[in-house]
Amino acid sequence: MSDLDDLFDAALPEPGDAPTDGEVGRDGVDAPEAVPDGADLKGWRKRRTWRRTERARRKEAKKSVRFPIITRSILVWWLIFALVGLSSGLTAAYFWTHFNDEIRNLKEENANLQETIDAAKADIETQRAAALQDVNDALKPLETLALESQGVALAGQYSESVWFVNTLDAEGAPSVGTAFVVQSNDQQSILLTSFDVVKEGVIVPGPEVRVSHAAENLVADVYSWDIEQDMALLVIPRPGLPALEWASEEQAATALGARVFVLSGVGGAGATNVPGLVVDQSAAGIEVDAPIGTAFRGGPVITGDGKVLGMASLAYEPLGYDPGAVRFAVPVGNACRVILSCGGGVKNLGPEGGPEPAPPPPPEQPAPATAD
Repeated sequence: MSDLDDLFDAALPEPGDAPTDGEVGRDGVDAPEAVPDGADLKGWRKRRTWRRTERARRKEAKKSVRFPIITRSILVWWLIFALVGLSSGLTAAYFWTHFNDEIRNLKEENANLQETIDAAKADIETQRAAALQDVNDALKPLETLALESQGVALAGQYSESVWFVNTLDAEGAPSVGTAFVVQSNDQQSILLTSFDVVKEGVIVPGPEVRVSHAAENLVADVYSWDIEQDMALLVIPRPGLPALEWASEEQAATALGARVFVLSGVGGAGATNVPGLVVDQSAAGIEVDAPIGTAFRGGPVITGDGKVLGMASLAYEPLGYDPGAVRFAVPVGNACRVILSCGGGVKNLGPEGGPEPAPPPPPEQPAPATAD
């Protein structure tokens, strides 16, 4: 721009020269026409016209130069903004594509998530069961001690259901044992005991069979019995006695190794007990290692929670020989097959208040001795 102005100024008159003949001054005001003396009028007018033309062209040139500069600046900024926008768009596109790839990878990795969760749950449950079994195995010695302590309390807890039996044997010597309540109504109660204890009481005439508990001492009727199972039912005129609950078939079937207690009807608390283990279980019966004395014959063999598994016996020999110190207990459910009605597993009394089955006929009495 400065070079172009110098060129135009060089072509114009010096500042000190006065414009003539309508010449436009540098300030843009037409000067009065004045033609120099002796000047060539025609040439002077040509120069004047040329100067005007050049001034006009110079002004237009100045105006035309400004707009391209502004236009180029705008184009440059547009280009910059376009490049920035393109760069931002490409960056956003890259991260969006990367994000979608990550999402797709996560979906593929977690396609079997539910199966994995189910497998983990099953594994945790297996480990939990194994841990509980380990804990239970570790606590078995303590459980045994706890049950033995609990057995002392059981004697007093169930003493009202356990009665002492006293009668005579064939030689007139005392025959003692225990009976426990299996059913009761508002008139009388039924007790289960060992037939070996009361076998002389089924003979007519025979010795009196008495049962006692605390201050009560009652005469019992031997109402039904089974010699092979060593079971007998006693009926006493004592209503409202609490019957012991029998163990379920499932509990009885899984009793091997269980801690049990044998109760008798004598003792300071109204009953006593001896602990033992179920060492064998079969169709023949339940074999327990608890020491069973004569006073425990006919007593209930109960679990730690007080459920009756069987009846203690010194005469029950299901295998046909004397088993010795480790005796067989008669499964309590056998009573339902031989001497007691247990419809639907419930022990019932008959319409007259007695046991359902009629008592079997008494055995034949020996013929009286005759003098020669």
